[in-house]
Amino acid sequence: MLKKNKKIQRIVEVAKLYYINDMTQNEIAKHLNISRPLVSKLLNDAKEAGIVTINIKPIEQDNSFYLERLKEEFGIKEALITQQFASTSLTDKNMIDELPIFLKKIIPATSNIGIGWGNMIGNFIEKIKNEDNFLEIKGKVIPLIGNLSLSTSDFHSNELVRIFGEKTGLNPFYFFAPAFVTTAAEKEVITNLENYQKLLHLWGKLDIILVEITNHPSVPDLATALRYGKKLSDKKAVGKILSHFYDIDGNIIEGEENFSTQIPLELIKNTKKVIGIVSSKTSRKALLGALKTGLFTHLVLSESSIEDIIND
Repeated sequence: MLKKNKKIQRIVEVAKLYYINDMTQNEIAKHLNISRPLVSKLLNDAKEAGIVTINIKPIEQDNSFYLERLKEEFGIKEALITQQFASTSLTDKNMIDELPIFLKKIIPATSNIGIGWGNMIGNFIEKIKNEDNFLEIKGKVIPLIGNLSLSTSDFHSNELVRIFGEKTGLNPFYFFAPAFVTTAAEKEVITNLENYQKLLHLWGKLDIILVEITNHPSVPDLATALRYGKKLSDKKAVGKILSHFYDIDGNIIEGEENFSTQIPLELIKNTKKVIGIVSSKTSRKALLGALKTGLFTHLVLSESSIEDIIND
């Protein structure tokens, strides 16, 4: 035990000389009359034993200029602007890592929250799934669109809502309908159901909406040919919010055969806080068109995405 204590004391001594007194490893070796390789080994031992821990703090970015431009040009009240990395996957992962902190700051203790779907929202839900305490709030969490039969859970609206409710204390309300049906008659049956009528009422009482801003065309395609024919290409659609498509000027494109079951646009407009998540894969046109719809109050995006529209 005595021998072990002496070793720990030596490790601490070397660590203090290196990290606090700013001595080089050669200087420490001469000072303690030990070899240079032994100094290096003791410093590594200090890290492995937890005696020394190294934290890298990212540089705080001054995004006031960008935020002011977003406010002036698009009416954005607040934005989370994250670091741009070498790859889109790392950039998006960093965005998802920072999103919970941003949401904790802007979500009131009592809230009714509407959740959209997509890869970024799916990744966010997967992240908070492994957290003990994401938020403790009162209210309801509600899907904004029906469910899609895909292998990925990113488009299973009820499952996304279930997990979000479990991690926040919010009561989940489920939507028992597919996102798309093929006829007006089928859509009418769904909209006359008690489940839909309650959902419609809750959509009108939302405090916060969380959705993705995504490209068109995209994967999955969301059966656009069946629902819109050539209209999306003729009208030059650039992006979508849920299954609402728009052009670069923010004009919503309607389809005569589009029998989707999702929150109406007017109810999105009436919501106090509408948060748009922008993947680094989202095109400049899709982001610009989304902002011109006037639907959004808050944004989550990378430095590169905002520079594409502000420095235009």
